[in-house]
Amino acid sequence: MAELVAALSLGIDLGFGQPMEHVLRQCLIALRLAERVGLDEESRAAVYCAALLINVGCHSDAHEQAKWFGDDIAMKSHKYDPQAQMGTLRGAVTGLRSLGAGQPPLHRFRLGLEFVISGRRQVDGMIASHSRLARTLAEQLGLSTEVAEAVGAAYEAWDGRGWPGALAGAEIPIAARIASLAEYAEVAHRVDGLDGVVALCARVRGRGLRTAPARGDGPRLGAAGALEDVHQ
Repeated sequence: MAELVAALSLGIDLGFGQPMEHVLRQCLIALRLAERVGLDEESRAAVYCAALLINVGCHSDAHEQAKWFGDDIAMKSHKYDPQAQMGTLRGAVTGLRSLGAGQPPLHRFRLGLEFVISGRRQVDGMIASHSRLARTLAEQLGLSTEVAEAVGAAYEAWDGRGWPGALAGAEIPIAARIASLAEYAEVAHRVDGLDGVVALCARVRGRGLRTAPARGDGPRLGAAGALEDVHQ
């Protein structure tokens, strides 16, 4: 089963415009974080699977993504750009500028109007469906309830304004929080080295990402602190 899940992760790399084994590396980071914050073996196993499957549903509506944003792979690769992350003003501006990318001006204008009327709701629905599909796959593969709940909550936010918006704060499974943080950490370290990791930690502490501190009880060590330790 582990080999199957790892093989699926290679398709996620391609779909997000990342180098091969991006997801495998984020899985290793997630496992180190899980160990560093003191999770037991069963919880670490859930982190392992969640880190590999967290974005497995993101390519199910590539056609619809391409309709709104042109190149769906380029659009998804912006996920890791701090200036373009969803939930920020700059992120909103970047998203609007991407509407109809590669199309004639008139087409982009019409698409912009359509997006204002109904497109935002459709995009929100897409993101919520991604985690729903990932959870369904985890259940069909016979993975644990902890894994299914983690991938199903992969896009929730600490302030409750994530997708589908059913959980907030410590209600979000710790496996989901660690896997999500590791996803960004892999890109930050690969692109900008330790400076990128330090900047990521600063954003996490300021809750500038949808990722939240991984653990608030037990060992007094949040994921940001553990991340710094991983890359020292």
